[in-house]
Amino acid sequence: MKKLILLSFLFTTSIFAHEGNHDPVQPAFELDQKETTATLEVDPVDGPAPWTNLEFKNNPRAFQFAIVSDRTGGHRQGVFQEAMGKLNLLQPEFVMSVGDLIEGYTEDEEILNNEWNEFTGFVEKLDMPFFYLPGNHDITNPVMARVWKERFGKANYHFLYNNVLFLCLNSMDGNTHQILQPQVEWIKEVLAENQEVHWTFVFVHSPLWDYREGERKAMWDPIEEALENRKYTVFAGHFHSYVKITRNDHRYFTLATTGGGSPLRGPSFGEFDHVAWVTMTDSGPIIANLMLDGIWDENVRTEDIRTSMDGFVSNGIYYPDPVLLTSPKFERVTKEIILRNDMDVPTHYTAKFIPKEHIQLEGEENISLTIPPNSVHSISLTLNTPSEIVRDNLKLLEIEWSANAQLPNDIIDLKGTSALYAVQTHQIKPTKIEFILDGLIHEWPELPFKVTQPKQILKDPEGWKGEDDSRYHFAVTYDTDYFYCAIEVIDDEMVAIPGIAPWEQDGIELRLDARKPRERNVYNRSRDDIILVAISPGDFSKSSIPVHPGNNFPEGTKFVCLPNESGYTAEIAIPINTIKTIAGGDWKNIRLNVQIDDTDNDDLGTAQLNWQEDWRTTENIPGSGTFVK
Repeated sequence: MKKLILLSFLFTTSIFAHEGNHDPVQPAFELDQKETTATLEVDPVDGPAPWTNLEFKNNPRAFQFAIVSDRTGGHRQGVFQEAMGKLNLLQPEFVMSVGDLIEGYTEDEEILNNEWNEFTGFVEKLDMPFFYLPGNHDITNPVMARVWKERFGKANYHFLYNNVLFLCLNSMDGNTHQILQPQVEWIKEVLAENQEVHWTFVFVHSPLWDYREGERKAMWDPIEEALENRKYTVFAGHFHSYVKITRNDHRYFTLATTGGGSPLRGPSFGEFDHVAWVTMTDSGPIIANLMLDGIWDENVRTEDIRTSMDGFVSNGIYYPDPVLLTSPKFERVTKEIILRNDMDVPTHYTAKFIPKEHIQLEGEENISLTIPPNSVHSISLTLNTPSEIVRDNLKLLEIEWSANAQLPNDIIDLKGTSALYAVQTHQIKPTKIEFILDGLIHEWPELPFKVTQPKQILKDPEGWKGEDDSRYHFAVTYDTDYFYCAIEVIDDEMVAIPGIAPWEQDGIELRLDARKPRERNVYNRSRDDIILVAISPGDFSKSSIPVHPGNNFPEGTKFVCLPNESGYTAEIAIPINTIKTIAGGDWKNIRLNVQIDDTDNDDLGTAQLNWQEDWRTTENIPGSGTFVK
């Protein structure tokens, strides 16, 4: 029987890559060319056919590639390796990255090389090419930059594939989260030399356009101006939270994680493990999100959803404002649960209030109501106890809630459980002592906050063997110029290596939040106004003290951390004027947490011992660690 040939074509593709300022007409390297003929033969059909059509999606100009996002920043063992195996099943033509591939944050070359050897071992299992891009965990100091150059060459480069330009940027340009003018000029040159490409993809670790801080956003402006007269799409990482936004009619994607630290609260929060799957077509790219446990389209979380969720998370039913106690006694209190609807559509809420043992609730235990657009509703709860209860961070009741809203192009449909807490506040008194920040804390009258049983142990909890292994005490005070904190750490075995990040050895992390009390209930990775001072005694054995890129302390902050026979001590002074600026005026209270990172000479890792539950985790207790003047 005669057969009908319906499809037959020959196509050739090639890939050219250029590093840094390399002459674009001389490729730095060329990957294998593909020369493929695709044909289809079927028997002639007279009448109905057992297929819908024969217009196969086999365009010689189309191709598919995958993007992996942050693997580190608190990596979870095995997730990235799982993604590599699944990519081999899917067989993209190549794999891109947006950085944060190793934990890094060290000047120890042996550690760096071990981490890079481990990572390259993962990607060497791929059947297809992998393209590296640096994040803040990959390049944060000159040693890391040199190791990167020795292993991978340039940190910014470009290549062409099927008349599509791939522009890979280095947002660790001299420092973290910045792109300096020489790289901007290089970007302009590359774009000028590739004006006729079909599409441009931009890859960068830090989503500079999405920072609240003006200086970082300003770094993106000239790049965006250079891109404006072409078709392009941008991919970034860093925030560990997916969102798609549209700027000047172009799509910008901030990806979630491929194994990096994440509460994994789901798509509405942009928190999941995935790889982005890009299909390049004549009309532009089609983006899918391949969850490691499912498949979602590019609108899994849009800017509208992010804005709505930011408002919802700051809502009283998700993170209820705590009952702040000024004395360690609680008998009866009336609390307002504020439900805000900042959206332009109605939101329907249901909630069940479940009192804990010894707590009595006056009034309704169940609500079901719809809040009109851009309005506020208040629910009054009165709570009683049959006798006085003396306890810090006391859970008064649980709230089982749901929320539903119909956006123009999306649906918000959420369920969850939250809690209302009674939180003991702490007094912070002014001092008349003129402190000398030398790490010798004998001038401090006492260190009243004694942490022998941390509220929360993170990262490698098995690394902490009890209070004989590591414990700490601290005190806080202030004067007209500074907020002060003194910390004494008792450590039976200290690991303090110069140049290594404090959270990777023995060290201290102090976090201070001076925002308004309502805002403090929620931690946001993109905020620049939550103060972090992370220091280690290992750094202070050097003549110059390195400032780890993870730090976020204001100009004028002073600190010292010194080893001694029993462990180490630290003193920190943060300018009061900065606290006033963040508070929006004269400050009345702040939220504080102190974390000690404990490492021993064993294989059990670094345990992170928190005075209060870490704000960045789902165990966050709103208002915990509040100090009142």
